[in-house]
Amino acid sequence: MLAYMLKEKTFAMELSNSTTDQYFHPSCRWLYGAVMGHFTDPKFSNIPSKNVIAEHVEKNFEAAQKDRLLEFYDGVSAIEIDPREFTWHLDKLKKRYNDQLQRRCIQESISTIKGNKDNSLDDVNKLMREAVVTIDSIYRRESFEEGTLSESAKARAERYNTIESNPELARGILTGLTEFDRITNGLHKGELMIVAGATGTGKSVVMHNIGVNAYLGGNDPSHELDLATKKGHNVLYFSLEMPKSTMERRVDSCMGRLIYNHIRDGVLSLEDKQRYFNVLKFQEAYKYNFHTVDMPKGATAREIELKYLELCDTKFVPDLVIIDYIGIMSPNEPGESDWLSLGKISADLHEFARMYNIPVITGSQVNRSKDSANQSYSTDRVARSDMVTNNANIIIQIGCRDDEYTRTDMPIYITKMRDGEKGSFVLSKDFAKMKVIDLVDESFTGDDDDFTV
Repeated sequence: MLAYMLKEKTFAMELSNSTTDQYFHPSCRWLYGAVMGHFTDPKFSNIPSKNVIAEHVEKNFEAAQKDRLLEFYDGVSAIEIDPREFTWHLDKLKKRYNDQLQRRCIQESISTIKGNKDNSLDDVNKLMREAVVTIDSIYRRESFEEGTLSESAKARAERYNTIESNPELARGILTGLTEFDRITNGLHKGELMIVAGATGTGKSVVMHNIGVNAYLGGNDPSHELDLATKKGHNVLYFSLEMPKSTMERRVDSCMGRLIYNHIRDGVLSLEDKQRYFNVLKFQEAYKYNFHTVDMPKGATAREIELKYLELCDTKFVPDLVIIDYIGIMSPNEPGESDWLSLGKISADLHEFARMYNIPVITGSQVNRSKDSANQSYSTDRVARSDMVTNNANIIIQIGCRDDEYTRTDMPIYITKMRDGEKGSFVLSKDFAKMKVIDLVDESFTGDDDDFTV
């Protein structure tokens, strides 16, 4: 496989997309890393020459190792390859790595059981779930679909006619935000959406409102359950900065249009208390699920994925995943710089969305505008890494003004939309009841990425 990688750029590209250095024997991982480091660097984007490899060896290894490593490189370079056999060799490599992961999982599970008999069950379950995710990733980077236009033309015509007769087939998960849903026709499978905003502007409120709206699907939780005839959705909500009890109280406040503090302090009026209990009865009997997971700051995309898989196996399959929020997550592999870590987290979340064919929403901080008197709203202000925005399908940004805390309106700017128009709309804040409400159903579109107020 290393010989293929050194011979042709297309083979190197395929290996960079479908393998890591862990697929290779420890004695030759250095060469994989050296080639991929050069090949994936935008400044070069090519297979390194022997001089480049020699410089890499000179910088990173002891003198006693250098001659042996360069001899190894020469030996690999001399291997003759047959392009027709690349896929066959790659499949063998993946199967071998798969086998090694299974054996390692079994060995570690046995060791855990022997050394920690009292608490071994949870530890072994965790080892097995992690192994499943890693094994699953062996094949996840292969193409999702491929084919020529001519091959799929007839199928696309049939698909259009079917949607024309049944428009709901093209509809994603509606967010309850009228203008946004008009532009997107709902959130669709495999999409990563980012809700961006400054601290205190209401990112979490917007996200849990979208979650509640998707969960209810237009049903009114204050009414009798037999009146809930509209289709709702299963929602999985990860809260990384507030306890489950607090998050659930926020959802109750939003669903019942009840003042959050009054629920918390037990001072609801008799009328509001009845409304609150009606909401709780609705939740108890409703056939859809809003599942909250309280995870610590620093959770990784892999841990999110493990919890998702566990829920699929034990309770239900979510239709929508919301993670509050990306800025306090950690990368799967620690040690990178802050901006690079954020980029990798967003890439992992987008891959998670595509792999399991599910929409994912997360929140992100925005950088301060250089000119507070002339606020601009664009992808340039999201987080601290361009990689975050590059991996998102949709980005909406919450407006932030100097007197934001005195404002009751919430301007929302659609700064990235891969499958539709950009624009803006306005919501009304009702933070006391943990709600945002449609205020204006109007779109303002433009050709550039910025919206200046």
